Amino acid sequence: MWHKFMLVVAVYYIVMIPVRIAFQPWESMVDARALATDLSFDILTILNFFIRANTFYTNSKAVIVTSRAKILRRLNISHFLAALPIDWAAHFCGASMNICVWLRVLKLYMAFRVIHNVRSRSRGSKS
Repeated sequence: MWHKFMLVVAVYYIVMIPVRIAFQPWESMVDARALATDLSFDILTILNFFIRANTFYTNSKAVIVTSRAKILRRLNISHFLAALPIDWAAHFCGASMNICVWLRVLKLYMAFRVIHNVRSRSRGSKS
């Protein structure tokens, strides 16, 4: 279920990041509409990273892996980069809106990775 929920977050990023770069619908990162959407999805992205970093997996030998180091090695760097609030940090350090919006592009790495994982799972279940 969490994967489908993160798919919604990924689609939001894939649609809204280019829209924000092209049209800049909000005048500030702290505009009420931006906070209502971007901040909530950013919090979900951070949660996703922590959930993935704390979830065991089964290796190719059907052994459950619970070692934190092995789980983190298996975790894709795109989830870590997307979870970093670099755009918000830049905003609070005084960066322009253009720079802050472009820093949100890092979130697209996670979005494409989530879509790839969902597609891989759907192909695996059909076989």
